[in-house]
Amino acid sequence: MAAKLAARRAATLSRPDGLLLLDRGRAAVLDGSVAALTSADMSFHMWIYEAAGNPLLAEMLRLYWQHLRRAMGAVVGPSSDRSRVWDEHEAILNAVLSGDERNAEALSLEHIQGAAQRVVCTFPE
Repeated sequence: MAAKLAARRAATLSRPDGLLLLDRGRAAVLDGSVAALTSADMSFHMWIYEAAGNPLLAEMLRLYWQHLRRAMGAVVGPSSDRSRVWDEHEAILNAVLSGDERNAEALSLEHIQGAAQRVVCTFPE
């Protein structure tokens, strides 16, 4: 929902800010630090939430991320394909900035489902 709403507001968004977040994430991949990867990932997601233009949504999801950080190690940990996460972020960002609401929403859903699957595989029953 946040990516769809952000895409709806594409004309008001800062492309350079979004690209800086991608650069930060790609640099964290090269660095290999899980803390840097988690921080860059959270920053990217928060940018999308804030770009959606709904302060309540952004605040609710900010609280959610405080709990999600614990599982992020599995998503961006040593055994993960860290570049893939940022490839997905780049595709989402491009859809948002181009105002493609449907694609932004679909790509975000795929991204979330993939991350959830990686967490499940890392913490099996």
